[in-house]
Amino acid sequence: MNLLIYCTIHLLRCEEYSVRDYTLHALSKLVPKLELAVFVLCEKQLINYVRNTSDEMILKTILQALKLTTEHANKNRETFGETLSF
Repeated sequence: MNLLIYCTIHLLRCEEYSVRDYTLHALSKLVPKLELAVFVLCEKQLINYVRNTSDEMILKTILQALKLTTEHANKNRETFGETLSF
């Protein structure tokens, strides 16, 4: 699962809009299935991409993915516990 989520997140940086859009959809299906450790790594990688991305459209997609993970974490705060800090 780690490799799959890493590859999926990496595709968010693609120049082609359709690839980013499909990747965002795939991510929305994968995020609910993530364990806490993988989820935290996923979130860290997204934050790292936000810091290192200068293309406005790619940044917008990455921020949408980050919003998706944040919403999932907020819904599952009891499951994840207070380990997540946002």
